[in-house]
Amino acid sequence: MNIRTRRLFNLLLALCVLVIPLSALPVHAQEPTTITILETSDLHGHIYNWDFFGNTEKDQGLATVSTLIKQERAADPNLLLLDGGDTIQGTPLVYYYNTQMPGETNPMAVVMNAMDYDAMTIGNHEYNYGQGVLDKFIGEAEFPVLSANIRTSDGGEKYTPYVIEDVNGVKVGVLGLTTQGIPVWEKAENIEGLRFDDAVAIAQEYVPVMQEEGATVIVALAHSGTHVEPANTREEGAWETDYTTWVDKGYADVPDQNFIIKLAEAVPEIDVILAGHAHATIPQATINGVLIVEPYRWGAGVSKVTLTVDENGAVTAKTGEFLSGEEVAPDAEILTLAEPYQETALGYVNSEIGAATGDFPGAYEARWQDGPLADFINAVQLQMAEEAGYPAELSLAAIFNNEGQFKQGPITMSDVYGIYQYDNTLYVIEVTGDILRRALEHDAAYWGQYDPDNPPADIEGLLAGDVRDYNWDMYSGIDYKIDISKPVGERVVELKYNGEDVAPDQTFVLAINNYRGGGGGGYDMFNEGTVLWKSMSEIRDYMAEYIASREILDPAEYYVQNWSLEPAGLYEQIGGPPAALPATGRSAQPDLAHVLVLTGGSLVVLGVYLLRRRVVKTK
Repeated sequence: MNIRTRRLFNLLLALCVLVIPLSALPVHAQEPTTITILETSDLHGHIYNWDFFGNTEKDQGLATVSTLIKQERAADPNLLLLDGGDTIQGTPLVYYYNTQMPGETNPMAVVMNAMDYDAMTIGNHEYNYGQGVLDKFIGEAEFPVLSANIRTSDGGEKYTPYVIEDVNGVKVGVLGLTTQGIPVWEKAENIEGLRFDDAVAIAQEYVPVMQEEGATVIVALAHSGTHVEPANTREEGAWETDYTTWVDKGYADVPDQNFIIKLAEAVPEIDVILAGHAHATIPQATINGVLIVEPYRWGAGVSKVTLTVDENGAVTAKTGEFLSGEEVAPDAEILTLAEPYQETALGYVNSEIGAATGDFPGAYEARWQDGPLADFINAVQLQMAEEAGYPAELSLAAIFNNEGQFKQGPITMSDVYGIYQYDNTLYVIEVTGDILRRALEHDAAYWGQYDPDNPPADIEGLLAGDVRDYNWDMYSGIDYKIDISKPVGERVVELKYNGEDVAPDQTFVLAINNYRGGGGGGYDMFNEGTVLWKSMSEIRDYMAEYIASREILDPAEYYVQNWSLEPAGLYEQIGGPPAALPATGRSAQPDLAHVLVLTGGSLVVLGVYLLRRRVVKTK
């Protein structure tokens, strides 16, 4: 067959094919595509399965999460791995490398790169060390770090707003959104030149753009939670109930800080919202057709989303679940990779800096009655203010968690982190008696309304339940009584300074942490005060120096009985009379060999945390 004949034959063959009825051809329906998405959020610097505050192993951290991720990748190698922010702050490990070893690659970037993350969203705590530390982390991360609603002061894009990933042939758009309460919580110098726009409005602007660029699946990776939640979140299926029946637990202290529900209501084109910030465990919730999940905190597990997508790229089914890290063995590869960082951090937190002659109790015992722990924190803040040249008459402090305390015996940096886990700095502000009284009335809302004729069985039964523990402040420098049998707003029944009633126009200088001083916790009244001074160093750092300079802490030297809960008989009715003045003794002595001599990578700790005011020799 010559070339001309072959061409003619091919042409006739092609014409025959064209005229064959389509109905004669076999029909093969395209199989639906499955897309798997995994989310971590609020890791807060946890890599090892280790609790720095309790100084013990715990089923959490990126090493634990990595085991879960490898199991899921074995089933779906093309899954998306995303993080919801609050990533580079929260443990002594990341604190140490962010502040004392800034030239080293951020350990979270090292580990997350090794785990092959696809993207993350910026959280509010990413700014705790300033924009320089965040920008360095972004440069070290081998994945995009997103936020569409954090803008430059002129409204331009500051960070990558979204990415579109090809997953099993489907275009998946991931939009980064961040809680807009950062200006209230963060130091102004750390967010200079930035503005924080309404996340819902920004999503309405960007989702159509992502769709025009080919994204058929839209995921909102949001550092924000729900502003309401089921009455009993631990009840199975609670998050799948009608969200209009959910209740406001009062945790948000900034309008729209938790915007997830509003986002689902306003932008139904979003298929999935990967939430965070609220430290909630949401296996799955569906609002306005939008699937919502949230994976708790600290790498205690991951949220898993499974999407079924048709041949047009439309989502036809979606489910969520929480994969718990409980009793999951940590990934040995991640442990090995992070071992140098972990060992350095452990050397730091286990260094002894002093000793206590008696107990400084924490948790509810330190909240429902006056005691030495809050008085100690206030003493540290008052001296910090005085040494800065801004002596204060008053100070307030909160007991942040239920684990932190000083027991009789050695005090380590781990103990300091236990009672002061946040990287707060100190403000010194001038307030009036009116501001003070309003703050105390807001403070008193921590407690439910007490009925002497129907008392609860224990201390926890006294709580209102909708106020975070860290929003109950205890003051030094004033004498006051709070009657929790009265309605909220009418509970401060006594408020005196130097034995005299506080007048509304009387002025005081108050030592206060930056979170509270900026109005955090709903304490907007403090914004009416005048800021006299802001510290550049963290309260916790100064606390460590304070302890090291004294070597011995006696609880009796700090404890001053200046406040109580009323009505009369409350303490006896609930849990016995208030504790007597703490026992004291001079028998507990610090192990100075450990205070002054550290080995290996933790040697530099002493140069930073043992006094700037005196020379400490090290080997």
